[in-house]
Amino acid sequence: RNLEEVLNQAVESLIESRRQVVKLYLLNLSIPEIAAYLNWSLDKTRNLLYRGLADLKKKLKETDRINGKRRR
Repeated sequence: RNLEEVLNQAVESLIESRRQVVKLYLLNLSIPEIAAYLNWSLDKTRNLLYRGLADLKKKLKETDRINGKRRR
C-alpha cells in the first residue's frame, strides 16, 4: 500500500477527539490554533495531540510489522 493510504487508515483508527487534533496538526495548524478552533483549553489540546501522535506512531509500527518491514 502507498504511504498516504497507510497514514490515512492509521489516523482514521484513532479515537475521535485525538483524530480531530491530529488531522488539524497534520494540516500544519499550531496547538493554539487548534485549541481556538475546537474551543478547547491549550492543555487539553496538547494532551490529545501528544497521545494521538503516540497512538499513530504505534499503529504505523504495527503496520510495518504486519507488512514484514522492520525499522530501527
